[in-house]
This record gives sequence, structure tokens and C-alpha cells, in this order.
Amino acid sequence: MVNSRGYSSSASTRDAVQNSIGLLVSILVRYPEVATCKLSPGDGRIKFTYILRGDLPEQDFLRFKAGLMESLEAFRQLERLSGASFQCDFSSDEKFSLLEISRDYTTLTRQEIALITSLVAAEFGERLVLDDFTDSPKEEQDMQDEIIENMLEDTKFDILPRDLIGFRENGRVFVYNKTS
Repeated sequence: MVNSRGYSSSASTRDAVQNSIGLLVSILVRYPEVATCKLSPGDGRIKFTYILRGDLPEQDFLRFKAGLMESLEAFRQLERLSGASFQCDFSSDEKFSLLEISRDYTTLTRQEIALITSLVAAEFGERLVLDDFTDSPKEEQDMQDEIIENMLEDTKFDILPRDLIGFRENGRVFVYNKTS
């Protein structure tokens, strides 16, 4: 069966999965602050997870969340973008806190990923758990930005058969499909 883009269904699915894997890998390589990145086709969302050292008091989270939402809304207005759906949650214990920021990926831009990550880094700084590897050169960061931009554009029109989750461990990036 051939779809509207001229690909057979299996080739189209394979291309969608490859594009999505490329997107997750590029985000994780470009932004060491992001611990995991998950694409969920069922709800059309992408989720960024950041790991913080120590307990995150709820009032600190609520203050950060308000500032994040205000910044993202200002960005969307300046860029004349509409239709974005954001969600920000956290969980915490004595040793670590997880900060999860989720939004629809059909309207996501590379600049928003950069804004979100820099706001998290500015707020939590040394508390952020980063994978231990050296900073990449500016040229590589620019290349990753371009790849992310292209992959976001390609992924907007792809339908994935299942969730994909990417994470970084010991300087390597892994991507798995998440089955129910």
C-alpha cells in the first residue's frame, strides 16, 4: 500500500522510526542537561526529563514552572506561533528530583528546546546531573542544531507505531521502543 508521500506503508513506518530516532539522538547529544527524551505518538507529545541532585521543594518547583510557562508563552507570541500545549511536573526524594517537561511535538521548534534547556540550567545549575563527557565544539553544536531542526520538521508528519525513549549513559546514547 502506498501513502500520500509515495512510500509504501512499511517504508514509511521505517522512515518515521529512523527520523524519530535521529531526533532523539541529536537532542541528547546536543543537550547534555536532558537525561531522557521520549516521543509518544499516542498523544503526540515529546517529554524531556532533567535529573536534579537532592530534594526539590514544591514551592521552588511551582516558582520555576510559572517562570518557564511565562517565558515559553512570551517566546511563542514573539515568534507568532500558536497551538502549543505544555505540561511541567516533578517528583522528588531525598537524593534526586526528576523534572519533566512535556509538550506537543507537532509545533515544537529547536529554539524552544534550547530555551527550555537553558532555563532549566539557569535555575538549577550545579544541581543538574550531567553525563560526564567533554563539551562538544561550537561547530558540532551548530551541526546538531541543524539536524534537530530538520528532524523536527520531518517528524511532524510521521506517525510512529510506538513510543520511543532515548537516554544517555556513560557518554553513549541509547534509544528503545517502549512497548506496553
